[in-house]
Amino acid sequence: MSMRFSSLLAALIGAIALFGFSACSSSSSSGGGGSGGGGGATEAPTIVTQPQNVIVAQGQSATFTVVANNAETYQWWHSTGSGWTAISGANQATYSIASASLAQNGHWFYVEVRNSIDGVSSDAVQLTVTDSVVDVYTLTYTAGAGGAISGAATQSVLAGGSGSAVTAVPAIGYSFVDWSDGSIANPRTDTNVTEDITVTANFEINTYTLTYSAGDNGSLTGDTDQTVDHGESGTAVTAVADEGYVFVNWSDGRTANPRTDTEVSADVSVTANFAADDDDVTTYTLVYQAGPNGSISGVSPQTIISGQDGSAVTAVPATGYSFVAWSDGSTVNPRTDTNVLAHLTVSASFAINTHTVTYLADAGGSIDGEAVQEVDHGADTVAVEALADEGRFFVR
Repeated sequence: MSMRFSSLLAALIGAIALFGFSACSSSSSSGGGGSGGGGGATEAPTIVTQPQNVIVAQGQSATFTVVANNAETYQWWHSTGSGWTAISGANQATYSIASASLAQNGHWFYVEVRNSIDGVSSDAVQLTVTDSVVDVYTLTYTAGAGGAISGAATQSVLAGGSGSAVTAVPAIGYSFVDWSDGSIANPRTDTNVTEDITVTANFEINTYTLTYSAGDNGSLTGDTDQTVDHGESGTAVTAVADEGYVFVNWSDGRTANPRTDTEVSADVSVTANFAADDDDVTTYTLVYQAGPNGSISGVSPQTIISGQDGSAVTAVPATGYSFVAWSDGSTVNPRTDTNVLAHLTVSASFAINTHTVTYLADAGGSIDGEAVQEVDHGADTVAVEALADEGRFFVR
C-alpha cells in the first residue's frame, strides 16, 4: 500500500516511514467517516495529545484517546496487518474495546480528525494483549500554572520497563522549579517502573532586580532597589542634581527623569549622570531600528555623553528568521557602541530560515519522491509517497 504526505515546517525535520508486516500485500482505504459538529471552523484541526500504545491482558478493556483542537468529526481506523479499515461507529475522541482478545494482539489503530477546512491523522499506535494478567503502570505528567508538558503526558508501561522522556516547558517569564515528587530532572524519563506515577511540574514567575545609583554631584529619590515580577513595572525614581549641576542621562542612555521601568524582563542596573550647569556638555544620539521580521531589545534611542559608552541592544529575529547584520556592516549581536563621538542610526536586517527535510524508510518500504528537500520556514514540502514492500503495510 502507499500513503502520500507533506509537511509544514517549524524546525529541522526528519521523517521516517515505518512499515508493519502483513500476510499479503494490500492497499490503503481512503476517506473517513465520523460524526460530530457542523461547519463553522476557522482553522484546520490540530492534535494536542496523540493516542498511546495500550497493553492489557486478555479480557480486559483497552482504550485509545486523542485530544484535538478545532475537531468536528473523528474516525478511528484499524489494521490487522493487511490494510486499514474504518471502524464502524468509532466516531468519538475515545475508542474502547470492551474485552480484548489474544487475536487482537499486535493490531494497529489511528484516528482521523476532520472539520470543514481540513483533516489530520494521528500517530498509529499498537495494542498488546497478553495471555495472563501483567502489571501495567500508568505514568501521568501534568503542568502547574506557568508552563506546559512536552511529550506523552500519559503513558502505559510494563512492570520494570521505562517510560519515554517528557519535558516541563515554562511559559515566557517563568522558570521550571521541580516535579511534585521532588525530582528536578528535566527532561525526565522514569525507568524501572514498579508503580503508577502521577506528578505535576511546578513553575515560578521570574523576578528581576532594579538598581538605581547616582553619580557624582547628584542624588536619587525613590526606591533605588526594587524587585519586580516578569512583565510588571517598577516605581518611579528621580535623579536630583546638586546645586550648580544638571542631570544629563542614565548610564543606559535613557533621559527620562523621573524614570519608571515598565514591562520588566531583565535585571536593570543604571547610574544617573550629572554635569556642571555651565559646562558645554556634548551628547550624541544612538538610534537602533529593526528591519522587517525582527525587533530591538534594549534602549533606543540613547543619549550618550561624548566619549562614553552606550548600553547593549539586541536584534531579535521573529520566529523562523535569523539576524544577518546591522546596516553599518557590524554583525555583533548584542552590540554596545563605545567611546561614542558621533550620532549613530543603524538598522538590523533579518533573513528567513531554511530547513532540510529528510524522508527515510525503514526496512519493508521505500520513499517515492524528493527525499531531501530545502524549504523556507513555514512553507510546505513537495509531497512524497511511502511505498510498502509486498507483504507489508504503511504504519506511520
